Amino acid sequence: MNHPVIFRPAAERELLEAERWFEEHQPELGRRFRGSVDATIDRVREFPLAFPTVHGPKRRALIPRFPYALYFALTNDTIVVVGIVHGHRDPEVWRSRR
Repeated sequence: MNHPVIFRPAAERELLEAERWFEEHQPELGRRFRGSVDATIDRVREFPLAFPTVHGPKRRALIPRFPYALYFALTNDTIVVVGIVHGHRDPEVWRSRR
C-alpha cells in the first residue's frame, strides 16, 4: 500500500540543508543524496511497518550510501517524516518532534 507522505518543516529543512551541503562539496552528490532519500521514502510508503521502531511510535529508515536516517511515524495511514538526521547527530534533535 502506498501511504501519503508529509514532511514536518524541520525535516524538510534538514533534507534541503543536507542536499545543499553534498552538492557544494561534490558536484552531483546532492542529486544522488536526494535520489537515495526518494528511494527510501518509496520503500517506507510501501512497507512502513518493516522499519524498526526507535522511539515510541517513531521508526527509522537508513538512507543507502549516506550516513543519514529518515525518522517517521505512521499516523492515520499517513507517513509523517519528522527528521532526516546524520548518524552522528544528537538523537534528541528529532525525538521530541510530532
